[in-house]
Amino acid sequence: MLEAWVSRLAALGLWGVGLLFVIEGAGLPLPAEIPFVLSGALAHAGRYPFWLLVLLAWVTTVIGNFAGYGVGYLGGRRLVERMSSWAGVSASRLERLESWFHRHGLRVLFFTRWINWGFGQSLWLAGLARVPLRRFAPFMLVLNLAWAILWIGLGVSLAGLLGRLGVGRGGLVLSVLVAVVVVVGTYFVHRGLRSRKALPE
Repeated sequence: MLEAWVSRLAALGLWGVGLLFVIEGAGLPLPAEIPFVLSGALAHAGRYPFWLLVLLAWVTTVIGNFAGYGVGYLGGRRLVERMSSWAGVSASRLERLESWFHRHGLRVLFFTRWINWGFGQSLWLAGLARVPLRRFAPFMLVLNLAWAILWIGLGVSLAGLLGRLGVGRGGLVLSVLVAVVVVVGTYFVHRGLRSRKALPE
């Protein structure tokens, strides 16, 4: 089943993979790291060159970032609140995150990007707060380049390691998914609990 799912992902081609990156970059609910890691596994298998996938992820994720920024900038508070509710973020949590954003600015985007908690809402709040594009654009360009290299590179490394251990393709997919879910889930829970304490009441 997992093998079939990955095969379908590969069958989407670069346009389909790029669309997943755009959706993730816009802050919509999507397990962010999994498409990147699986793209790395595809690069290791020789389906696509590593740097082509990094370039694709970088460009399309930044496009998604601007779409997320536009949600707040053009849609206003009502749309941000509606989308946050759809993403399972309570009004009180959004209010605390907004207060935190006004205090710390773009550092909130950096923090939420790496813990994958509240990143979409931070993008929308950046637009709502009218953060100047001359600051937002270069910041997101650098941040997402680092993000793409890290996670796609991790996918390549995991695929290579498991290949040397003699793990078959089905086992490779399962191992990568389990590793990502466990690591990211643990990190997410730990950082999420700490961020609750850090957010102003």
